[in-house]
Amino acid sequence: MSLPSCPSELWPEFSRLLDIALELPQLERANWLDRLPAEHAQVLPWLRRILLGSAPMKEDFLDAPQLPQAMIPEEFGPGANIGPYAVIGELGRGGMGAVYCAERIGGVAGLRVALKVIKRGMDTDEILRRFSRERAILAALKHPNITHLIDGGVTQAGRAWFTMELVDGLPITQWCDQRQLTIAARIELFLSVCAAVQHAHRNLVVHRDLKPGNILVTSEGQVKLLDFGIAKLLDGSNDNGEQTQSQIKLLTPEFAAPEQLHGGVITTATDVYQLGLVLYELLCGYRVKAHDIRVRLSAAPFQIDAKTAGGTIDADALAAARGLQAATLRKTLCGDLESITHKALNEEPARRYESVGALADDLRRYLFGQPVRAVADTRRYKIEKFLRRHAAASLLVAVLVIALVATTVAALIIAAHERAERRSAETVAGFLETLFRNADPRVTLKPETGAGELLQSGAKIVGARPELGVPVQARLLVSIARSMQSLSMHQPAHNTFAEARLLLDVEHDDEQVAYISALVAYSDLESGEGQYAEIEKQKAEALLQRRQMSSSAEGLAHFAAGLDANNLSQNDACEIHLRAAMQSSAALNAAYPDILAVLLLVRGENLADSGDHLAASPLLHDAVEQFAHLYGADHPETLRAQLGLVENEMTLGRLDFEPMIHHVLDRFDATLGSNHRDTLVAKNLLGRLYLAQGRSVLALEVFQALLAPSESVYGNSGYNMAINYVNVGLTALRLGQTGLAREYLQRTLAAVKNAPSDLPPIMADHARAGLALIDCNEQPKAAALAALDEIESRWHNDKTEHGLFALLRDQCRMSLGQVDSLRTELPALIAELRGHYGGKDSDTHIAEALLERASVSP
Repeated sequence: MSLPSCPSELWPEFSRLLDIALELPQLERANWLDRLPAEHAQVLPWLRRILLGSAPMKEDFLDAPQLPQAMIPEEFGPGANIGPYAVIGELGRGGMGAVYCAERIGGVAGLRVALKVIKRGMDTDEILRRFSRERAILAALKHPNITHLIDGGVTQAGRAWFTMELVDGLPITQWCDQRQLTIAARIELFLSVCAAVQHAHRNLVVHRDLKPGNILVTSEGQVKLLDFGIAKLLDGSNDNGEQTQSQIKLLTPEFAAPEQLHGGVITTATDVYQLGLVLYELLCGYRVKAHDIRVRLSAAPFQIDAKTAGGTIDADALAAARGLQAATLRKTLCGDLESITHKALNEEPARRYESVGALADDLRRYLFGQPVRAVADTRRYKIEKFLRRHAAASLLVAVLVIALVATTVAALIIAAHERAERRSAETVAGFLETLFRNADPRVTLKPETGAGELLQSGAKIVGARPELGVPVQARLLVSIARSMQSLSMHQPAHNTFAEARLLLDVEHDDEQVAYISALVAYSDLESGEGQYAEIEKQKAEALLQRRQMSSSAEGLAHFAAGLDANNLSQNDACEIHLRAAMQSSAALNAAYPDILAVLLLVRGENLADSGDHLAASPLLHDAVEQFAHLYGADHPETLRAQLGLVENEMTLGRLDFEPMIHHVLDRFDATLGSNHRDTLVAKNLLGRLYLAQGRSVLALEVFQALLAPSESVYGNSGYNMAINYVNVGLTALRLGQTGLAREYLQRTLAAVKNAPSDLPPIMADHARAGLALIDCNEQPKAAALAALDEIESRWHNDKTEHGLFALLRDQCRMSLGQVDSLRTELPALIAELRGHYGGKDSDTHIAEALLERASVSP
């Protein structure tokens, strides 16, 4: 007997669970169905029929039998059904088939997809392989700047189809021109394209058809890479590396690399060449023709005038679209940018950039005003090579120290008379000579001097050189301490700051003492060490008692006291001091713009911790902008501020920050390493974002991937590991994976047991509540409900945590058949949960499904 249609009242629950299941690999779906909690029993037969009966994503889905040709429709109009999707309209047609805008039947209203259907008569072996390859590639690539695969199958007439993310955007060149983006902004956007292509290369995929039409930008500014129809898998599983004539015909000639046109071997260098062409057009507005590439590359390709453009380009209009005059644009595009594009567009693949990452790195170096690697060996580049012989970390900090000391020397030259200038400069030069001589392996007989050793050696040298004078000593110590702080050397940083403050306190320089107090407070807060917070707060408040302090000095003292209060979890005192510090924001921005950035960030985070997320939002936005203005978009301080902003915005239901988190992760991975605490924090936030978006399967993957690196940093006990364990446990519980949930909730209790006793009990209560629900579902007992009632009551007044505990309790009530109370209380709980993340999260969906079941239960 066949199964009837799914009842309409079960569609919301059925559709939500189906979306979760489709994110799983097909081989895991049967086990997932077997582990679904009993509360989903009503929809289980229809889930089994869809997921296991029809098997829409089989690897041989293209081999389905076809109906007679007369029965195959030429096109699908609005309202036509293709698999579980309803066609809304046609988006376009290509050589291989048509693409429609479609919506899942019974799915989330307004959630549309792009549905690609193979054209009738295009079912040759070659085209079918291409179609199958594109589906396989999209399934393997998961990146915020690459369109992702959603589903696939065949129509009743045997025509292959698949659905992917629908992108509403413009080609990257058109998007930039419409908004008159500057050269720097165009390069920043292009770096997102590089990140997507680099991700594909890491997964052994070469795109082979990169062009502006396949690189769309949404209205929010997010890049999306499309059309992997002629992409090549580098693992050899799809082809033998040689191009067929049909593949060559499918190329876009004006964006084809030489090896594509001449039937050569395709490698990642092919994509580098095509990216070079896209970059070229993005920068100068001219699309290079195949016949004049050699001429334009050997001459000056960026001479924007009628002659080079064939009389078709208005140099003034091009410049205006980039916010420049024509002469300035010419000057900007020559030099380093010319060298970068020349290298990417070299006719010989071996002489191009060795990877897309190398191209992206050179573009970042250009943006940061650093020497680019594409330039020939001038004296400047020979100096750079000499410096690169030292270890990367030592070089980074050494250059930072040199820059900071150079700033100090410049300030001294401006402030002092000629004789004092000369004497101070000579003294600082002597300090630098001593410092870097001590780092010379020929002197120390060590293979290399680490960054930390270099800084601590510098602090000792400064302390032992009173002839530098107090102002110079203090400035150098502060510079060194801030470098230590950036490397998470918090204890040495605190001690070095304190040494500088002691020197200045003797000189009665209140503003500089307040400045260093502010830096000490920030260092202590960042390190999480509260042992000095009370003493430091008293020192800052004592400073405020002094008379005739400047506006900036008063602002600095309030800033320091506020940060120390925050470190002591004194939220109200923190807000009082930081609000007072904001009264001096103009003076702080003029003299200490970095302090103002931290002030905005900490005040915003403090308000968020106090539950005032709306008030926190503009402060955190301003903090990100201030950090980016000071240090650049990819500086760790800017990236940390972005994470604070995202965390706050999520509580306001703003969940479109996935690209930002991925960008932060990419930069942290590259600069700090995959096991750095900041990287782990960013990954944890990504998992929480997926939960807020209702993407529990992806969240679980992220949380599980975090376990090994977190254990390498924190061990297998303590509060930080408890957070990781409970995230895995509760997310597994949401997905009905009770065995995994029980294991990690028990690990949470073990980890909390070894944590300091003064930490809040939230992790332990999360674990106990989850375990109680598992017990209640497996063998419904009043004792489990009593435990959940007790925990829910304990957190009843906590706006952030109460909703989850109430939901776990109500799930137990359903298992015990207490539906009357659920009918009356669940609406209020759903409203509470929607207030957290806007109603898209998994917990809200579970509560809504629970209410539906309670409503239809007798």
